[in-house]
Amino acid sequence: MMRRYDGRSPEQRAAGTTDAIAAARRGELVVVNADGAYVIITDAFSDRGVERIRTLKQRPDMSIPVFVGRPDTVDGISPMLGGAGRVARSLMAACWPGALTVIAQTQPTLAWNCTPNGTVAMRMPLHPWTLEIVRGIGPTATVPVHSHDAEPVTDVDAAEALLGDAVAVYLDGGPCLADGMSSVVDATGEHARLVRPGAFTLEYLRTVAPDLGE
Repeated sequence: MMRRYDGRSPEQRAAGTTDAIAAARRGELVVVNADGAYVIITDAFSDRGVERIRTLKQRPDMSIPVFVGRPDTVDGISPMLGGAGRVARSLMAACWPGALTVIAQTQPTLAWNCTPNGTVAMRMPLHPWTLEIVRGIGPTATVPVHSHDAEPVTDVDAAEALLGDAVAVYLDGGPCLADGMSSVVDATGEHARLVRPGAFTLEYLRTVAPDLGE
């Protein structure tokens, strides 16, 4: 049965936090506010949850991005070596939590089913409730509620109307940020480069990491 919690109520927020973390660990799906849009999340190490996301999105081979709750969580996910890794770590230290996504190679021994192509897109969400949830789950698989060719879903009512009982828990984290689109840095090659500007511009990111390419 689907449950919904309102983050404006301290009691509902506490109950929703507990329920969402437990549901994700069971491989169920949860909807949260991820700054610029509402997203679907589950435990990244739950094969059941990851397959539910792929089934819902009708994309059986998709590589699924991951939220992390702390920068040091990245060490268990990606080796982040060389110059590209150093640039990416500098940017993560300056911009996380926030709208910066880093694409990197995965650890070869990583026991999950999120990244069939050996690379992973990682971000640390800014929204305080979502960040609390992610820290409770651990590495968290995440995909947008909206399809790739549609406008972002920016309120929980619209998310519920689209997904219904396919999601176990809806967390109403309020409206999304107007400028919450993530900037994307690719650190899979020899040199890190900005592949999509967003909340952080190339000019700003180069004040942190002058070697960042585009």
